[in-house]
Amino acid sequence: MIPSIEAAESGARLRWSQLPPLPDKAGLGAPFAGVSNGQLLVAGGTNFPAAPLWEGGKKVWHDTVYSLASPDSKWNLAGKLPRPLAYGISLTTSQGVLCLGGCDAGCHYAAVFLLTLVNGKLQAEPIAPLPKPLAYACGALVGHTAYIAGGLETPNSTYSMRTFWALDLGSPLSVEAECGGLTDLAFPEWSIVTYQFPARGAMPCSTGSPTCASPSPQWSRPASRFRWLSTPGRPRF
Repeated sequence: MIPSIEAAESGARLRWSQLPPLPDKAGLGAPFAGVSNGQLLVAGGTNFPAAPLWEGGKKVWHDTVYSLASPDSKWNLAGKLPRPLAYGISLTTSQGVLCLGGCDAGCHYAAVFLLTLVNGKLQAEPIAPLPKPLAYACGALVGHTAYIAGGLETPNSTYSMRTFWALDLGSPLSVEAECGGLTDLAFPEWSIVTYQFPARGAMPCSTGSPTCASPSPQWSRPASRFRWLSTPGRPRF
């Protein structure tokens, strides 16, 4: 299904229309999805191809990437992900589909990559990895900044992470919100945000100092920090 906005006297509203079914007859759960150069991409995901879970079926992770040029066209096989992957975050940007984290049957991953389809060729450009492995998280794109909240660090995690990260795609820095004063029932009364990761490429040296010898040309300024207030239950920005 795909939504479109219709103008009406009572205001704008969403109208849903049916897209062609995916080539995988078993469907796909938790894939990456977004738009690159006007084409819809659906990448990775999971399913139970042989039998459903309640009948003893085995869950399978996929690395296939499908593309759809228009609502009335057919799905094409665009390529493959670097590994079978699902349960990550996907955000459509002006440059392509930003894919963050995710997991397979045994591991959670911190990898971040930009998925693009240019002249029929699929590309996956590595971006700065997340501070920690992450799957089952929430994410949104606001302006040029990707925000990531919560999620599970490992397959055995029993609690969601209380973290809030951001990556400024227009700047070689990202930010991590380090929260204090947490309980199981309340969110922090304050948070400290630290700029610490270049958006592309590795840090210039093991200490992360921009004054090290032969610094990365993508590292533009030292780390900095600031504090903001938040109300219990949700941060205030």
